[in-house]
Amino acid sequence: DPTIDSDADRTATLEASQEFVDECEQKYGEILPFLGTTDVARDMDEIRKAIGDEQLNYLGYSYGTSLGQEYARLFPTHVRSMVIDGVVDHAPDGITTAETQAGGFDTALDSYIAHCDDDGCGFGGQDAGAVIDEVIAAAEKAPIPAPDADRPASPGVVSLALAQALYSQQLWGSLSSALRAAQDGDGSGMVSLADQYLQRNDDGSYPTGTEIYFAVSCLDDTWPSDPQKVIDASIEAEKDVPRFGGPIVIDYIRCAMWPAKAKPLAPVPATTKGLPPIVVVSTTNDPATPYENGVAVAKQIPGAVLVTNEGDGHTVVGQGKPCIDDMARDYFVDLTVPKDGLTCS
Repeated sequence: DPTIDSDADRTATLEASQEFVDECEQKYGEILPFLGTTDVARDMDEIRKAIGDEQLNYLGYSYGTSLGQEYARLFPTHVRSMVIDGVVDHAPDGITTAETQAGGFDTALDSYIAHCDDDGCGFGGQDAGAVIDEVIAAAEKAPIPAPDADRPASPGVVSLALAQALYSQQLWGSLSSALRAAQDGDGSGMVSLADQYLQRNDDGSYPTGTEIYFAVSCLDDTWPSDPQKVIDASIEAEKDVPRFGGPIVIDYIRCAMWPAKAKPLAPVPATTKGLPPIVVVSTTNDPATPYENGVAVAKQIPGAVLVTNEGDGHTVVGQGKPCIDDMARDYFVDLTVPKDGLTCS
């Protein structure tokens, strides 16, 4: 249960998180200090040299925008062209980033709810927001049975299912179907969406290396050293963003327990020399990397230009939107820099 409503919730969260951290340290302890984005950016430059390229052409999505920014910070003259899409901002600390992300998911969910106001989403005239809150409350009361899955739809499963469905409009239909079934007491669809988020295999196993998300995140940001501070922050975030604030912030409690010392990232300095114009693409209803991130990063990087994609979902380059794809092609091929402030609707 990712919302801390009792001492039992607190104890269960601390125990599960400590178990995760202990297993990571036991399995990967010797390399944990070297998995941060700075290390990967240096590896990238070794690859560039090994294949004989004088400069790098780079397209980065989501976490890839973090890697792109760090490469640009370390090796500005080694960049020929760079587009970053779905942008991570290196300026805030970890808790603030998590709180901002919760707001992004809430904005994206509002877009889905507005869609359902027009489409109906099969809810029989019931408001989509009310349906969502009904399913969240039902899972909090008792995990919703899921006869077609290997576990019921617990509060954590419901939270992950909602998040997964907001990454792409193509998943909105699946979310509507899963919510209708959950209302009727079948959480199987919610479990399926959560498993997609977790990249879980059909047999319940996970791909090798899925733990890497926290191995990187806990190194790349500044986090409290006291887990209770993360719990307190999650409770406050839940007040501001009831559906996502608690779950998203509490997920990072393991970073307060992490055995490797953090090496927090910093923005590309305004004084950086030799860096070509970087194209920053940001989507207005992006759930995972809110639009404001792109606005901030475009201002941080000297010479960067901001391209706004008016729409839903997480990332957009190469997904068939002519205004975006034509811009990216012209930039990568001919180094034609788009006008700062270009908006694609």
